Amino acid sequence: MSGSVYARTRRRNPATGEVLMSGNTWELAPAPAAEIVAMTLRTQLGACALDPGLGVDWESLRKVATGAPASARAAILAGLDRLARAGVIADLAVSVTVDRGDRLLYEIVYRDTRSAGRTRITGAV
Repeated sequence: MSGSVYARTRRRNPATGEVLMSGNTWELAPAPAAEIVAMTLRTQLGACALDPGLGVDWESLRKVATGAPASARAAILAGLDRLARAGVIADLAVSVTVDRGDRLLYEIVYRDTRSAGRTRITGAV
């Protein structure tokens, strides 16, 4: 392994969140902060028995209500706040728009504090 590795986490399938294996060993993620952000986004707040504070409170969102994009943005920011406070990510920007009236599209841009450049993650709820 390179001397530039600052953290280790399992590499996951971006679509399903399943850990990727190489034989009987899990693969290392090339960008640990991105894996942690993605895992936070795909977890309902309170659903992880080992870490009930992990996740975003997606269930409380009312996607067709007035102010839904602002509520979704606030929920995402709250879910990622602990990563920002821990110094894992910085310069966090979140935007949410409505698509087709019943789907919220989000874009998250942040800087991994231990590597150069910014990372962009998009998704829909």
